Amino acid sequence: MIGSSIYLYRRTNPPVHPRLKLFLTVLRATALALIVFILFEPVLKLSYNREEKPIVAVLLDTSASMSIKDEEQSRSQIALMQLSAPLFNDFSDVRFDFYQFNHQLLPFKPDNLDLIQFKADGTDLGHSLKRLRELTSEQHLSAILLLSDGINNLGENPLRTAEELSLPVFPLSVGKPIDKKDVIIANIVTNQVTYVNNELPVDVTIRAPGYSGERLKLDLYQKDKLLDSKYVDIGELAEAKLRLFFTPAETGFRQFRVETPVLEGELTAVNNQKSFFVKVLESRIRILCVTGSPCPDFAFIRRALDRDPDIEADYLIAKPRHDFYQESFDESSDNLKNYDLVILLGFPPKNHSSKIFASLEQLVRNERIPLLFIAGNNINYRALSELDAILPFRPPAIESPERLASAAVSPTGLKHPVSRIHETETENQALWNELPPLFHSLYNAKLTPTSEVLLNAKFEPGQGSSSGKEFPLLVIQKLGQQKSMAFLAHGLWRWDLMMWGVGKDNQLFQQLVSNCVRWLVNKEDTKPVLITPEREIFRSGEPISFLGQVYDENYLPMDGAELKLNVFDADNRYEITLSGIGDGKYEGALGALEGG
Repeated sequence: MIGSSIYLYRRTNPPVHPRLKLFLTVLRATALALIVFILFEPVLKLSYNREEKPIVAVLLDTSASMSIKDEEQSRSQIALMQLSAPLFNDFSDVRFDFYQFNHQLLPFKPDNLDLIQFKADGTDLGHSLKRLRELTSEQHLSAILLLSDGINNLGENPLRTAEELSLPVFPLSVGKPIDKKDVIIANIVTNQVTYVNNELPVDVTIRAPGYSGERLKLDLYQKDKLLDSKYVDIGELAEAKLRLFFTPAETGFRQFRVETPVLEGELTAVNNQKSFFVKVLESRIRILCVTGSPCPDFAFIRRALDRDPDIEADYLIAKPRHDFYQESFDESSDNLKNYDLVILLGFPPKNHSSKIFASLEQLVRNERIPLLFIAGNNINYRALSELDAILPFRPPAIESPERLASAAVSPTGLKHPVSRIHETETENQALWNELPPLFHSLYNAKLTPTSEVLLNAKFEPGQGSSSGKEFPLLVIQKLGQQKSMAFLAHGLWRWDLMMWGVGKDNQLFQQLVSNCVRWLVNKEDTKPVLITPEREIFRSGEPISFLGQVYDENYLPMDGAELKLNVFDADNRYEITLSGIGDGKYEGALGALEGG
């Protein structure tokens, strides 16, 4: 390149000064060298070596259960003795980092073992593992050593978090692996919304390890007033269920509790009572259910609605081509306005004509009546598209073949009041996994931007390229004062009838229908600004999470708002700021508080 530049400039016409000739020669040579340099795509590689010892994180459980004495020593004393062993000083090529965990994760120094207190009310191992991952994201964490009694009673299943870490976890158990004698009110299932002077059932699950064969008394209270009382016999499995009843006399958000007397030899009396909340309204729910045919889904959903004393439902069954079997039904707009909820079950069907669909479309759109859509195998999706502005999905232009799909609850669904059948996440997940598959054909439907998926559909093996994939199954949407919900599959009757064949019952199906209705008709969460806790009751030491929603004057989700929440009692006042997460939603958490 240099030679070619010299050759080109050795003679010039006209002649130039030697210095200019030298400058032009150097300039051309430099330009040619730079072009060739770029064409070869050079890579600058800088490398350095840094020696870093692998880290083993030692996690010590400091919850109150570690203070239990199994024999002469408590579990905490055993754990502290293990931490004092020479093991942690003999490995010069490993660095040990020490953390204490309960509902949170905090580092500690092994020289200050005497300062550690085992008083925390609750253990959230999953959260602690996530926090450990954050703290060591830029370090060489190679393993985790866990000293705990194995009791985890907060947060999500820690096994899922441990799998995500992709690290070996070595649990070092302290305490005896046998059940202590204890009576635990494990779960309470009842309607979250009811009505004045309507008797409400309360299903209670009680566990009593070590008390098989005993008879226990359960009392239902509102404050100090006894509402109901029954006895239950504890079987060999140390678990029993019974149903209590009460009839609310006043409207409002009311607190109730179930409790059982403390028995001799119990591990603790803390879990001998459990509180729950019920919203008491004045009048019953009026529902209009319109079905495209007298199908099995209609029969089982009708049975579930009729069994609910808080619901008054009217039913319209479409004839094969036009009109309905209920010829005397008043289709006027004045009558339709009296309903609190409209259910379209396999409706509108193909080759069917009636005036009521247009009336229902106007009712839902103008009066903001909530809508529940349940798919079928003979739906006119072209006609259904008239409800595009209200439904949480867009009906497909072309139908797809039906496929069997099992329900899988989404992370949102685990906490949502519609799909939260059981209070604990693990139990809730297990209940949904037990259900038989449904018939799904709307896997090509597109969801609206403001919709939320509570249940996914996972196709059974052997069904082509979609096998193992997940598609939306239960979808909800809330736009200001308008709520809608859609089941994108049919065959819901299978969640009732087929469960009896495997030794189960239809509790999930009944509870799901009740939850869907009550979430849809609840108008309290359609205010311009709404802040609600993730649930009504939190354990002592557990962070209290809040979800906020903000809508503008047109009831459209509004981002960019400054949302602050004040929480106070007689002695303390707390303020938290909720951060925006998009679509008019905000979230924040209050630090752990003491019980009470």
